Amino acid sequence: MGKRKTPEWWTLPILQEHIAPTFYEDANRWYYTFKCHCGMLFETQIKSVNAGLVKSCGCLRGIINTTHGMSNTKTYHVWNNMIRRCEDENNKDYHNYGERGIEVCTEWYDFENFLKDMEECPEGMTLGRKNNDGDYCKENCEWQSLEIQSLNKQNTVYLTDKNGITKPLVIWAKELGILPNMLYARKYRGLSDLEILDL
Repeated sequence: MGKRKTPEWWTLPILQEHIAPTFYEDANRWYYTFKCHCGMLFETQIKSVNAGLVKSCGCLRGIINTTHGMSNTKTYHVWNNMIRRCEDENNKDYHNYGERGIEVCTEWYDFENFLKDMEECPEGMTLGRKNNDGDYCKENCEWQSLEIQSLNKQNTVYLTDKNGITKPLVIWAKELGILPNMLYARKYRGLSDLEILDL
Protein backbone atom coordinates (compact mmCIF):
# COMPACT_ATOMS: atom_id res chain seq x y z
CA MET A 1 0.00 0.00 0.00
CA GLY A 2 1.38 3.44 -0.91
CA LYS A 3 0.37 6.92 0.09
CA ARG A 4 -3.27 7.65 0.65
CA LYS A 5 -4.60 10.48 -1.44
CA THR A 6 -5.39 13.93 -0.10
CA PRO A 7 -9.03 13.96 1.08
CA GLU A 8 -11.39 15.62 -1.42
CA TRP A 9 -12.72 17.92 1.32
CA TRP A 10 -9.25 19.34 2.00
CA THR A 11 -8.73 22.93 0.79
CA LEU A 12 -5.37 24.33 -0.24
CA PRO A 13 -3.61 27.03 1.82
CA ILE A 14 -4.97 30.55 1.29
CA LEU A 15 -2.52 33.40 0.70
CA GLN A 16 -2.80 36.14 3.34
CA GLU A 17 -2.27 39.13 1.06
CA HIS A 18 -2.49 41.63 3.93
CA ILE A 19 0.66 40.18 5.52
CA ALA A 20 3.94 41.35 3.95
CA PRO A 21 6.27 38.62 2.67
CA THR A 22 9.60 37.92 4.35
CA PHE A 23 12.91 37.66 2.50
CA TYR A 24 15.33 35.11 3.97
CA GLU A 25 18.88 35.89 2.89
CA ASP A 26 20.27 32.46 3.74
CA ALA A 27 17.79 30.85 1.35
CA ASN A 28 17.72 33.83 -1.04
CA ARG A 29 13.94 33.46 -1.31
CA TRP A 30 10.72 35.27 -0.46
CA TYR A 31 8.31 33.48 1.85
CA TYR A 32 4.63 34.38 2.05
CA THR A 33 2.09 33.78 4.80
CA PHE A 34 -0.68 31.28 4.13
CA LYS A 35 -3.62 30.08 6.18
CA CYS A 36 -3.92 26.32 6.39
CA HIS A 37 -7.20 24.40 6.21
CA CYS A 38 -6.78 23.75 9.94
CA GLY A 39 -6.62 27.50 10.60
CA MET A 40 -2.89 27.72 11.34
CA LEU A 41 -0.79 30.48 9.69
CA PHE A 42 2.53 29.41 8.19
CA GLU A 43 5.15 30.63 5.71
CA THR A 44 6.19 29.04 2.44
CA GLN A 45 6.88 29.91 -1.19
CA ILE A 46 3.98 30.75 -3.51
CA LYS A 47 5.30 28.49 -6.25
CA SER A 48 5.34 25.53 -3.88
CA VAL A 49 1.63 25.96 -3.16
CA ASN A 50 0.76 26.59 -6.81
CA ALA A 51 2.61 23.42 -7.83
CA GLY A 52 0.75 21.40 -5.21
CA LEU A 53 3.96 20.58 -3.34
CA VAL A 54 2.77 22.27 -0.14
CA LYS A 55 -0.82 21.54 0.86
CA SER A 56 -0.82 22.32 4.56
CA CYS A 57 1.15 23.69 7.49
CA GLY A 58 2.24 20.12 8.13
CA CYS A 59 -0.88 18.85 9.82
CA LEU A 60 -1.94 16.96 6.69
CA ARG A 61 0.83 14.46 7.31
CA GLY A 62 -1.16 13.12 10.23
CA ILE A 63 -4.14 12.56 7.96
CA ILE A 64 -2.25 11.14 4.98
CA ASN A 65 0.09 8.78 6.75
CA THR A 66 2.64 6.96 4.63
CA THR A 67 2.86 3.27 5.44
CA HIS A 68 6.32 2.51 4.03
CA GLY A 69 8.14 4.35 6.84
CA MET A 70 10.86 5.56 4.46
CA SER A 71 10.00 9.25 4.10
CA ASN A 72 13.35 10.29 5.55
CA THR A 73 15.52 7.91 3.52
CA LYS A 74 17.76 8.72 0.55
CA THR A 75 15.72 6.38 -1.65
CA TYR A 76 12.53 8.31 -0.91
CA HIS A 77 14.21 11.66 -1.63
CA VAL A 78 15.57 10.32 -4.93
CA TRP A 79 12.05 9.24 -5.89
CA ASN A 80 10.54 12.55 -4.82
CA ASN A 81 13.11 14.57 -6.77
CA MET A 82 12.49 12.42 -9.85
CA ILE A 83 8.78 13.29 -9.74
CA ARG A 84 9.40 17.00 -9.16
CA ARG A 85 11.84 17.57 -12.01
CA CYS A 86 9.40 15.93 -14.41
CA GLU A 87 6.20 17.54 -13.11
CA ASP A 88 6.98 20.81 -11.31
CA GLU A 89 7.57 23.68 -13.75
CA ASN A 90 9.11 25.66 -10.89
CA ASN A 91 11.77 23.03 -10.26
CA LYS A 92 15.25 24.24 -11.24
CA ASP A 93 15.83 21.09 -13.34
CA TYR A 94 12.42 20.99 -15.05
CA HIS A 95 13.83 22.34 -18.35
CA ASN A 96 16.09 19.30 -18.63
CA TYR A 97 13.33 16.81 -17.87
CA GLY A 98 9.63 17.69 -17.96
CA GLU A 99 10.11 20.38 -20.59
CA ARG A 100 11.95 17.86 -22.78
CA GLY A 101 9.07 15.41 -22.51
CA ILE A 102 10.75 13.08 -20.01
CA GLU A 103 8.02 11.33 -18.03
CA VAL A 104 7.69 9.01 -15.05
CA CYS A 105 5.90 5.74 -15.74
CA THR A 106 2.45 5.48 -14.15
CA GLU A 107 3.48 2.72 -11.74
CA TRP A 108 6.27 4.79 -10.24
CA TYR A 109 3.97 7.53 -8.98
CA ASP A 110 3.49 5.10 -6.10
CA PHE A 111 6.72 5.05 -4.08
CA GLU A 112 6.32 1.42 -3.08
CA ASN A 113 6.19 0.33 -6.73
CA PHE A 114 9.41 2.29 -7.34
CA LEU A 115 11.01 0.64 -4.29
CA LYS A 116 9.92 -2.82 -5.43
CA ASP A 117 11.49 -2.33 -8.87
CA MET A 118 14.70 -0.53 -7.86
CA GLU A 119 15.22 -1.59 -4.22
CA GLU A 120 17.00 0.84 -1.90
CA CYS A 121 19.58 3.26 -3.26
CA PRO A 122 23.10 1.88 -2.67
CA GLU A 123 25.64 4.04 -0.87
CA GLY A 124 27.36 6.50 -3.21
CA MET A 125 24.89 5.89 -6.04
CA THR A 126 22.06 7.85 -7.59
CA LEU A 127 19.22 7.17 -10.04
CA GLY A 128 20.23 7.28 -13.69
CA ARG A 129 18.63 6.52 -17.05
CA LYS A 130 20.34 4.21 -19.54
CA ASN A 131 18.85 6.20 -22.43
CA ASN A 132 19.09 9.90 -21.66
CA ASP A 133 16.10 10.62 -23.90
CA GLY A 134 13.97 7.88 -22.35
CA ASP A 135 11.47 8.01 -19.51
CA TYR A 136 11.83 6.98 -15.90
CA CYS A 137 10.77 3.33 -15.77
CA LYS A 138 12.17 -0.02 -14.63
CA GLU A 139 13.52 -0.90 -18.08
CA ASN A 140 15.42 2.37 -18.50
CA CYS A 141 16.72 3.05 -15.00
CA GLU A 142 19.56 1.80 -12.84
CA TRP A 143 21.56 2.92 -9.84
CA GLN A 144 24.65 4.71 -11.17
CA SER A 145 27.77 6.21 -9.65
CA LEU A 146 27.89 10.01 -9.70
CA GLU A 147 30.77 9.79 -12.19
CA ILE A 148 28.74 7.77 -14.68
CA GLN A 149 25.62 9.89 -14.26
CA SER A 150 27.58 13.10 -14.85
CA LEU A 151 28.46 11.69 -18.25
CA ASN A 152 24.87 10.82 -19.09
CA LYS A 153 24.10 14.21 -20.59
CA GLN A 154 22.60 15.29 -23.88
CA ASN A 155 26.02 16.25 -25.29
CA THR A 156 27.90 13.14 -24.15
CA VAL A 157 29.76 11.35 -26.97
CA TYR A 158 29.40 7.57 -27.00
CA LEU A 159 31.52 4.99 -28.80
CA THR A 160 30.76 1.34 -29.56
CA ASP A 161 33.53 -1.23 -29.87
CA LYS A 162 33.75 -4.37 -32.03
CA ASN A 163 31.96 -6.37 -29.32
CA GLY A 164 28.96 -4.05 -29.37
CA ILE A 165 29.80 -2.49 -26.00
CA THR A 166 28.83 1.20 -25.81
CA LYS A 167 30.37 3.63 -23.33
CA PRO A 168 31.01 7.38 -23.06
CA LEU A 169 34.14 8.48 -24.89
CA VAL A 170 35.81 9.67 -21.70
CA ILE A 171 35.29 6.26 -20.10
CA TRP A 172 36.96 4.58 -23.08
CA ALA A 173 39.86 7.02 -22.76
CA LYS A 174 40.23 6.24 -19.07
CA GLU A 175 40.22 2.49 -19.71
CA LEU A 176 42.70 2.81 -22.58
CA GLY A 177 44.97 5.03 -20.53
CA ILE A 178 44.99 7.95 -22.97
CA LEU A 179 43.75 11.53 -22.99
CA PRO A 180 40.13 12.03 -24.13
CA ASN A 181 41.33 14.71 -26.57
CA MET A 182 43.01 12.00 -28.66
CA LEU A 183 39.70 10.22 -29.15
CA TYR A 184 37.80 13.48 -29.71
CA ALA A 185 40.28 14.41 -32.44
CA ARG A 186 39.63 11.11 -34.20
CA LYS A 187 35.88 11.56 -33.81
CA TYR A 188 35.88 15.00 -35.39
CA ARG A 189 38.06 13.76 -38.26
CA GLY A 190 35.11 11.60 -39.23
CA LEU A 191 36.51 8.22 -38.23
CA SER A 192 34.14 5.39 -37.30
CA ASP A 193 33.84 4.17 -33.73
CA LEU A 194 35.94 1.10 -34.50
CA GLU A 195 38.64 3.23 -36.10
CA ILE A 196 38.63 5.62 -33.14
CA LEU A 197 39.10 2.77 -30.67
CA ASP A 198 41.68 0.91 -32.80
CA LEU A 199 44.80 2.14 -30.99
